[in-house]
Amino acid sequence: MSEYQQCWEEFGRDWLCLKCMSDHPGYQVSKMESNGDINIKDMKMREASIPLSVQDEEEEEEEFRDEVAANRGQWGAKLDFMLSMLGYCVGLGNVWRFPYLCYRNGGGAFLIPYLLFLTFAGIPLFMMEMSFGQYGSLGPLTIWRACPIFKGIGYGMVVVSGLVCIYYNVIIAWTLHFLFSSFTSALPWATCDNAWNTENCTLAANHSALEENVTRISPTQEYWKYVNLLLVCVRVFVCTCVCVNCTLAANHSALEENVTRISPTQEYWKYENLLLVCVRVFVCTCVCVNCTLAANHSALEENVTRISPTQEYWNNRVLGISSGIEETGTVQWELALCLLAAWVVVFFCLFKGIKSSGKVVYFTATFPYMMLIVLFVRGVTLEGAGKGLVYYLTPDFSRLADSQVWYDAASQIFYSLGIAFGGTQVMASYNKFNNNTHRDSVFIALTNCCTSVFAGVVVFSILGHMAHKLDMDVKDVVANGPGLVFVAYPEALTLLPVAPLWSVLFFFMIFTVGLDTQFVMLETCITGICDEFPHIMQKYKTWVLLAVSVGMYLLGLTCVTNAGMYWLNLMDWYSAGFSLMVLAFFMCIAISWVYGFQRFCKNVQEMIGYQPNYYFKICWAVISPMVLLFIVVFSMVVHVPAYYGSYQYPGWAVCIGWLMALMSIVMVPLFVVLAILKAKGSFMERLRYACESSDNWGPALMNASSAESSQSDEDEQEKKVPLRDTEGNDNSYISTI
Repeated sequence: MSEYQQCWEEFGRDWLCLKCMSDHPGYQVSKMESNGDINIKDMKMREASIPLSVQDEEEEEEEFRDEVAANRGQWGAKLDFMLSMLGYCVGLGNVWRFPYLCYRNGGGAFLIPYLLFLTFAGIPLFMMEMSFGQYGSLGPLTIWRACPIFKGIGYGMVVVSGLVCIYYNVIIAWTLHFLFSSFTSALPWATCDNAWNTENCTLAANHSALEENVTRISPTQEYWKYVNLLLVCVRVFVCTCVCVNCTLAANHSALEENVTRISPTQEYWKYENLLLVCVRVFVCTCVCVNCTLAANHSALEENVTRISPTQEYWNNRVLGISSGIEETGTVQWELALCLLAAWVVVFFCLFKGIKSSGKVVYFTATFPYMMLIVLFVRGVTLEGAGKGLVYYLTPDFSRLADSQVWYDAASQIFYSLGIAFGGTQVMASYNKFNNNTHRDSVFIALTNCCTSVFAGVVVFSILGHMAHKLDMDVKDVVANGPGLVFVAYPEALTLLPVAPLWSVLFFFMIFTVGLDTQFVMLETCITGICDEFPHIMQKYKTWVLLAVSVGMYLLGLTCVTNAGMYWLNLMDWYSAGFSLMVLAFFMCIAISWVYGFQRFCKNVQEMIGYQPNYYFKICWAVISPMVLLFIVVFSMVVHVPAYYGSYQYPGWAVCIGWLMALMSIVMVPLFVVLAILKAKGSFMERLRYACESSDNWGPALMNASSAESSQSDEDEQEKKVPLRDTEGNDNSYISTI
């Protein structure tokens, strides 16, 4: 039974007339001067009739809800939302973070916990957050009117999104650097004759040619070859008697007085010993040019590290990377300008509003798939690609005993789907009330994760080719950090015909993919503030957006210094991993166990027409909270400090990382304490009151009435009409807007 039907049965026509005042400006209400109450008998209507049927009332309710949503902002079309969500979820987390996490955690072994977390935590929580945001039609802060004691979850989401925004735009700046560098006739990372290259730089083509032109001969083969030569020499020596001291029997009589007699047999034996000594010296010193001793070859492999020109371009030219986070160095001015350009683009795109940005994704959300398909076709046809694919798809079950693998899999699910960032809530809040969140959430989550796996195939096929050309293991080709894709992908581009053109298209695609996600994360921060403080944001939203953008740009300058790679890896390690799972755990507990599991299922039914199936219900109530609690506790017990390649962070840097993680987590207990302190009564009464939904909580219809009626104190008195309730109290109000 709808709200209209219930109130019609309880209050009759009088309530209907009052309620319809918000829909029909033709109503007039005369107020009694004595107490300001509505005189129902004096109510008049200018229009001819009032719709009284239940069907008409439901149509009025739907029209009013649509009008409210349009005032707040709404997607222009269903496809706008779907593509925007795909653009948000399918971002650098798929083409950058997922491959490097697979690379770091043993390839195929990483896929097992990844798929498990997707099934029992990713999809259920993704639908929960989307449905929650669509039902409330509010930002991540104000939406916790549903359960005020957990409002800190919303603030934690905003903090996480803000921290990720800082370093996420740095990755976009790297992309711009590669994009601008691609406008040349030959890609600068394709050769070893540049100023930033070292003597260890090895071109795949040159290495292959070296393998073909130089034949390695083992010491055994060389010794046998030389012994045969010696035997020939000895035979000649015996026959010609070249030794001066050698005395043949025929000449013995002539030389017997002055020359010491030495028979040819004795001379041969003496010379043979000398030859053996020479051979032994020869074998030990390896004087032959073509001879390659195993010991020397092994030492050569250990002391000389072959580095591809792509990786040297990335480390030496783009990053100018130092030896550690303690060596800050200077700001890389080229990256600083690229970072500035990225923030300028983000600012002006958000300045246009949600509807215009929804049209941009028609290109930015589909173009990446075309580029990935092209790179996939090229990658799997490269020599040695199978070596990388075997490493990617073959699970090493011993790696499953490593807690870091499970932790990284869980964090990647949350990072990629955007769970606990608040972005999903914000995007869904602009939906129509009856949008099918069940269908959308499953489709988007599966598409997102399939894209991650597909991008991994592309990356590892290229890594296999690089490993084949450099004669190295796949795990040793490049450093396993966030810059993996900025080494593997550019290497693949050098193998394509008209490489600069493909490079421009590819890095433009990465740029647009990153922007889609950056838009939503920054919009999460701005929408949260806007919905929480509507009076300020109504007038100064543009200035707040500008101030936030400038502030984040200045903070991001630390990531474009010589130690910037270490700072970015530290922020990525702590700000968007452990804290996301903690926030998601509290969100699941707040909605399922405090707000009410059955109540939330009924809210979903109001929107889509049916309740979620048992898979979602069981996951929301039991499985997802238990999985999240287990991984949080397990990761704390066997915590692994941050590292980058072989570099271990100092203690003070790890402390900074934990402070970034706690910045969002601490918001939850902080607002629990504040909510209890604001309430009155005993502790249990305060706790019960803090857990109850606010009076202005509900779908868009109720929220809009409350939000619009609070524009100012003066407008509030004009827009609210006091209504005497059934008990005769004078403290009930309805909105006339």
